[in-house]
Amino acid sequence: MKEIYTALIKAQAQFSTVEKNTAVNAGKFNFKFANYSAICEAIKKPLSDNNLAFMHVTGVGLDVNSERLTTSVIHESGEQISTSQPVPVIPDAQQYGAWLTYMRRYQLSALLGLASDEDVEAPAISDIEIKVAPKWSESSVIDIEQYADHLNRSVSDLLSEITKKPVDKISDVPVAWEQHILKTLEKMSGES
Repeated sequence: MKEIYTALIKAQAQFSTVEKNTAVNAGKFNFKFANYSAICEAIKKPLSDNNLAFMHVTGVGLDVNSERLTTSVIHESGEQISTSQPVPVIPDAQQYGAWLTYMRRYQLSALLGLASDEDVEAPAISDIEIKVAPKWSESSVIDIEQYADHLNRSVSDLLSEITKKPVDKISDVPVAWEQHILKTLEKMSGES
């Protein structure tokens, strides 16, 4: 990762101030931010001059019925850094596009260290309800361990095979996969 970090340090020194060219006046929220075009305009040349580029892709999410937006900054060496966000289910195409543009702007700004909006959200943080992430049920964990014993495989190998991603422990897999994994293991067990 040495090459991409070195290139990013140089590119950040070349970024101009991103113009906050869009205003929002919505009740208690009144602020300015740089729209996606303004961000792209401010970063393309410094990134290119340092053999860097960025891309946004949507793909399969952590749940078989979900999708994720991933933003990556890539270096010509092949090194890259990325950030990813689940895509909410939005049936309206215009709202879906607006959400993607919003998140591309936020993800790209975060990856590159850009100040692309005014910090007015801080007072509203007290209004945010923090929810504890759901955990695997104890019975599911026991079932998965029993399937692993029955199939003479490790839990991590089975979960890695099912999710198509390296898994060290059950908690590495989102709870949204719980039913899919149990059904798959039941089927695998019946076939053995």
